[in-house]
Amino acid sequence: MRDAISEAINWGMTQEVLGKFLAEHGTEVGYMIPGTTFNIDIAKEVWQEEAYEDGFNDASEKYINELNAKEAESEAKDAEIKKLAIETEQLRAELAMQSK
Repeated sequence: MRDAISEAINWGMTQEVLGKFLAEHGTEVGYMIPGTTFNIDIAKEVWQEEAYEDGFNDASEKYINELNAKEAESEAKDAEIKKLAIETEQLRAELAMQSK
């Protein structure tokens, strides 16, 4: 039974049937199928790794979103400063023309 399951998982990976999933989780799949030995220690380790990855990905996504928001805010402020600088130069030019 175990050999058949391993062979099915390997076939699925080589035939690109759920290839990426089986490459990452093939061992877990083998342990989850009835008639195989389930090792709680391996399952706990996998669950912990997945929880860490999920937390890391969530934190990374949040950090990237915050950086993008700050960058957008900074770009908006830069645009406003440039606009004010242009307006200031126009006012200076008008004042210079009026004082002549």
